[in-house]
Amino acid sequence: MRVFLLTLLSLISFSFSFSQDFAHQSPEVPYRSKQNPYYWKNNPPTPGYWQQDVHYYMDVFLDDSNNVLVCPDYKLVYYNNSPFELKELYFHLHNNAFIPGSYYHALNIENDIKVKFGPTEAKGLGTVVDSIRIDGEEVKTIIDNTIMKVNLNKPLKSGDSLIVTMNFKTYFDPSGSMRRRMKLYESFGFKHFDAVHWYPAIAVYDHKFAWETEQHLDKEFYSDFGAFDIKLTLPNNYVLEATGTLLNEKEVLPDTLRQKLDLKNFAKKPLKEAPSIIIPREKGKYKTWVYHAKNVHNFAFTADPLYRIGELMWNGIRVVAIAQEPNAAGWQLSAYFTANVIKVYSQDFGMYAWPKIVVADAKDGMEYSMLTLDNGTYPQHQNLLAHEVGHMWFYGMVGTNETYRAMMDEGFTQFLTVWAMDKIVGEKRARIGKNKYITKHVDSSDTRYENLYYPYINHVVEGYDDALNTHSSDFHGAIRHGGNYGLVYYKAGTMLYNLRYVLGDELFSKAMKHYFNKWKFAHPYPEDFREAIIEYTQTDLNWFFDQWMETTKYIDYSIDDVNRVSKENEYEIKFRRKGSMQMPLDFRVKASDGSIHDFHIPNTWFIKKTNATILPKWYGWGKLNPTYKAEIKLPSPIKTIEIDPTHYLADIDLTNNKAGDGGIKILEFEHRVPNVTSWKVQKNTFRPDVWYNSFDGFQVGPYFKGSYFGKFQYSAGVWFNTGLAQGKNEKDLDLKHQWVAADIYLKRNLSLIWKGLSANSNLYYNAGIANLNAGLEKVVREPDQRASKYSKFFINTKYLITTDNYFVYRLYPEQWGRYQGDFTSGLVNATVNLGYFRYYTYGKGNGEYTFNVRIPSVRSDYNYSYAQLNSINRFTLKKFEFRTRVFGQIGFGDIPLESTLYLASANQEQMLDNRFTQARGFVPNDWLGYGQNTNHFHMGGGLNLRGFAGYLAPEIHTINGQEILVYNYFGNSGAAFNAEIDFDKYIKIPAKGITKNFKVDTYLFSDLGILNTTSSSKNYFGKFRLDAGIGSAVTFKFGPYDMKPVTLRFDMPIFVNTPPAVSDYFKFRYVIGINRAF
Repeated sequence: MRVFLLTLLSLISFSFSFSQDFAHQSPEVPYRSKQNPYYWKNNPPTPGYWQQDVHYYMDVFLDDSNNVLVCPDYKLVYYNNSPFELKELYFHLHNNAFIPGSYYHALNIENDIKVKFGPTEAKGLGTVVDSIRIDGEEVKTIIDNTIMKVNLNKPLKSGDSLIVTMNFKTYFDPSGSMRRRMKLYESFGFKHFDAVHWYPAIAVYDHKFAWETEQHLDKEFYSDFGAFDIKLTLPNNYVLEATGTLLNEKEVLPDTLRQKLDLKNFAKKPLKEAPSIIIPREKGKYKTWVYHAKNVHNFAFTADPLYRIGELMWNGIRVVAIAQEPNAAGWQLSAYFTANVIKVYSQDFGMYAWPKIVVADAKDGMEYSMLTLDNGTYPQHQNLLAHEVGHMWFYGMVGTNETYRAMMDEGFTQFLTVWAMDKIVGEKRARIGKNKYITKHVDSSDTRYENLYYPYINHVVEGYDDALNTHSSDFHGAIRHGGNYGLVYYKAGTMLYNLRYVLGDELFSKAMKHYFNKWKFAHPYPEDFREAIIEYTQTDLNWFFDQWMETTKYIDYSIDDVNRVSKENEYEIKFRRKGSMQMPLDFRVKASDGSIHDFHIPNTWFIKKTNATILPKWYGWGKLNPTYKAEIKLPSPIKTIEIDPTHYLADIDLTNNKAGDGGIKILEFEHRVPNVTSWKVQKNTFRPDVWYNSFDGFQVGPYFKGSYFGKFQYSAGVWFNTGLAQGKNEKDLDLKHQWVAADIYLKRNLSLIWKGLSANSNLYYNAGIANLNAGLEKVVREPDQRASKYSKFFINTKYLITTDNYFVYRLYPEQWGRYQGDFTSGLVNATVNLGYFRYYTYGKGNGEYTFNVRIPSVRSDYNYSYAQLNSINRFTLKKFEFRTRVFGQIGFGDIPLESTLYLASANQEQMLDNRFTQARGFVPNDWLGYGQNTNHFHMGGGLNLRGFAGYLAPEIHTINGQEILVYNYFGNSGAAFNAEIDFDKYIKIPAKGITKNFKVDTYLFSDLGILNTTSSSKNYFGKFRLDAGIGSAVTFKFGPYDMKPVTLRFDMPIFVNTPPAVSDYFKFRYVIGINRAF
């Protein structure tokens, strides 16, 4: 099968009408010459355009014992092609970003990220330069972290050049916490080195910025085009790949050695198996690899004794895949796939202009001229390879200032990635796995949606959109991909597909080719891109680029109304522009006779090439002409109308884009297989649902749920109570059970009104209780969706109403109402609840706290209020996991028993939130109730003193000389501290077979608390109570299915400080619970 696939790929991929001539890549051909077809002066993108030229010469030694690159011989020839005189030079020292006191260090601190420095980083050793001379003369320098300023002794005039010499060292350090692309790691005892941005690189002096002197903040890069002549000396056992042409290939890789290193030799070697030793290391023996590169703006290399080499040719280009031997079996097809990617990009956007491309197994995902550092194995890394190779076009050959506007390389490349995957692998692909049930129900992969439209639209819907024309390091001050930085990928790529929608396929492709060829090996900015597209299309597209690049406007069109205006099947269709962005509109009508009719509504004078019927233009934006009426005539009545059936238009809400046949709504059986959030259809699911309580018996009914792209979600269940299998005690009661039960929930996202705002409501009628709840939530998550820390403000009104015979269902029937044994039905517990929730993270821990206040609402039969604080913290120390809880409540008034504060556990209002405890049926009756001794059921909540579960906690208080018996098991106010120490990481249970589906937590625990009890209108503070013991919780998981895990807990509070009279301080006690105690 593999031989067949390789043969097929070679036939498909490598036929081409001619082979490129790379004679100009010879070192004998100067970069600045007519013989170099890609030198910018031979084809300037615009009249008067200029850019600077560079030629680097370096002789470098890798000291792999001390993890340092040593360059005693650095020479840069710098040409001033600008019309200006230069009085200074600036250099980038990128690796200085990772030393103490750097700007990037400060940015991490501002983002509450604790930074750990490696040993050389801690010493301030990033890139260290010395002996800097200009044309042989010493010069003064100033180093500001990653920028070095060199004051010239005499100005560099326009048209002149100078020579910079120096020596430097750049240090690898793998043990720091800040991400470094200058990477070092070990595999099977061998060191792997990725040398990237490792040398002092002169900053770009261009027409927009003059000197570009941005500090490196672990984002993007910007450098001048030119030539590199590099000699790399390494210990003899390293295998190397780098930017450029290897000039002494036969010396360092003679044929016999090359054959031994060939990737195909290891096709059947098991993955991750220990490597063979092909080149024994010889002490004191080194190899020097000599490279020449031209028409590039950086030089990088990767070195590893375990590299094995696979390569092929396409159109004169060497396509090289290098992989560590233990991974070699997973890289057999990577070069073939890469060649296909090169072919697609070359044919559709412009020819690849370098003599080779390397994809390297390097635990990364980064791009450098002719070299990509990648991760994973084939076919899983197809997307990654397509992306990093795509950077050879946008970043590599089109040298944008990505430090300033990352969308110009990352966004364009993400677009290319989707383009290549759709062409090579297919727009939709079945996800085939070993589990036939999952394979049947999992949605097909949709590359364009999953890699562009979904993340972009999700940002918009949740209120996290930003303008594309934002500095690469200024997305809310976040690091790496935080702060909505991901939009430079997703939004920019989506923009290009929407440009294709506007222009049509043919014109779009030609315009993109024009941009690429115009600016190849030059430095365009966003305005140059838009000018190139407008120049080629000869139409005004500023309205398009202004919206997509400069604003957070979004697309949302709807079909408002469809009217048949005559018997001859003439129709008037009303469209509405609900979003703030205007676009042309395509729509398709399917008639009842099966015929299909396409229509196009332009928004300007421009009309794209299309087979659709052209309707009058819809001119308008904002409040100008928000609606449009299309008049059409059909051969038969309308069956369906759909806006943009191709789904190129990035409309954030498609629920109103289709009329007829139920729109985009579908109803399917709830298969529980997780899928990517759907955009093209609004999924609704149903399943038969069975539940149980001991009074109603089995409850049977349909359960529906649905959602649409964060806009809303709902669930609705209706159960008919059969009376079958009632509990023995309940069956003997002469009481009518509730015949029907229901639970309906709706949440609506209001983020387009106010970011993070949502409304929710819940109607619950079951087990003798009606629960009506409605409220608002405001989530504050900065700087973006990726941030783990967030806050939430909430307010809701809640009505708990008892119905006939409600007490029969309760786990604790006497603990509901005004006082024990009051079984009056129809009482209303109406409250308004408002509060604040905060989730936080730090070093090795995380936690959350909630502060909420409850006050009575209208038509309540109770008049009470309380303020409550609940704080939970988790952190790790070695293999121990510490969990702590601090709780406090102050309450006033006649708090009903179902809502009051309990010494040992949750109150019954809280128990309604769990299906297992909302009614009797799952917890044995013998474990319930309160008495003179402890019992065996515990539900986390209240003061959470689990050692006192079911205990009345009687106390004698003396008031005015009289002894009064007070039961201290519930009250209005109290405080507690709870702690657990998990040590299960010291108990290893292999995750095999059935053990894959459950997790066992084992822990020590202790609970301390005090409760204020009201009795006979007087308040009594009880004793401080303490328990301690050991516990275990088993969490049952349901594999890959979308089902909530179930946790059963077994706690043994062996010690209590105030035991019942019939007990001892130390005694075997146990409680069973659902979920962890906190």
